[in-house]
Amino acid sequence: MNLEQIQIELAGLCNATCFYCTWRERTVGRQLMDTALALSVLGQAKAMGVPRVNYHGLGEPLLHPDLHQILECGDASGFAGTLSTNGFTLTGAKAETLRNFPRLEVVLSLH
Repeated sequence: MNLEQIQIELAGLCNATCFYCTWRERTVGRQLMDTALALSVLGQAKAMGVPRVNYHGLGEPLLHPDLHQILECGDASGFAGTLSTNGFTLTGAKAETLRNFPRLEVVLSLH
């Protein structure tokens, strides 16, 4: 079986209160993914030949303090990727950081 993409939920936290989202109903997983675990998953995906990573989930990936390091690992591994964000913390510095990853598509989810 060939996987076309993996999805990594870097943050089980969110800074939005979208009325339709089930994030607020969660009783477990309300935390950040351990950076070492994220890097390990990316390494495993690379070894399996997965071409694409989707940094998304019910949480907000821009809240992860090691996002830059994780994206660097994904970029160095040759992944194309998508990062879905509500954009609330997409300030100048974070926007500049994301610009440094030409194979990363940033999707703003505005509701």
